[in-house]
Amino acid sequence: MKRFFSQALLFGVPFIIMGLITGCATSQGLNLSSEALEAQREAASVVAYVTPGEVNLTDLVNTEFIQDNETHKILEQADTLALSRIGYRTDKRDNPLTRAFIGSPPDSLSCTEFIWLVYSSAGLDLGNFHIETKELAYDRGVYSPYLMKLRPSDEIRVGDTLVYEYPDEELIREEEQTGHYRAGHAVIVVSVNQKIVIGSHGDESTPTGAPTGVGYRRLLNDWGHWTAGRTLKAIYRLRKNQDRQTSRFQNSRFCPISASASNFNPRNIQDIPAVKIFGFLNIGQN
Repeated sequence: MKRFFSQALLFGVPFIIMGLITGCATSQGLNLSSEALEAQREAASVVAYVTPGEVNLTDLVNTEFIQDNETHKILEQADTLALSRIGYRTDKRDNPLTRAFIGSPPDSLSCTEFIWLVYSSAGLDLGNFHIETKELAYDRGVYSPYLMKLRPSDEIRVGDTLVYEYPDEELIREEEQTGHYRAGHAVIVVSVNQKIVIGSHGDESTPTGAPTGVGYRRLLNDWGHWTAGRTLKAIYRLRKNQDRQTSRFQNSRFCPISASASNFNPRNIQDIPAVKIFGFLNIGQN
């Protein structure tokens, strides 16, 4: 009898350990709604899950010739968040991410919060709040002067931020009819050769069995298409230091709005200088 139990323990322990390892993924799958499970099944045909251990930034520096120190630092900050097991959340307009979280990230991030936090943690001043995918896809001068917006047809490089969205007219129509619109997605390119990106991913960007949240994905097809029918609408690239000062004036949007008016948006930092200018003009005219 003792021999039986000792053999059972000997051969049973590996299965117990495997059960503990896979238990989280299994229970997570059981808790998912049918819509979430279907979204993950569809995502599996577009992206694959890549573990943080499969990404070696040191090797990438050599094989993909990453000589820009700022780009390397951005990738390191992103990798640190991936190793921190940060979950995914949708944008919280009533509780936005702020600079107080730099160096102390929250338990979960939206895809655009992740982009903002990575750049901010790398020492780039992208303002006090993040910008959502719809604005990144269709607005001008976003995150200027540090980032420049490129066409989706331009060459993709390591460190680029890719913005995937639905057509603008569809989003406008959805908002008019329902009061909200479908979410786009944004990721940072880690490897062009291997088509690896990093971001904060929900169910629609996560293949079956993989964890949601901050992590790596490999595109299985082309760069132009993401999951759930979203397509590449914009590429953002880090400007060189000498180009940033010029960009401050070339891409600034001067909008004659009052800081006390109902259409004042404190999240749009490019408009704030214009508010100050027109404020002084009004005082002078009075």
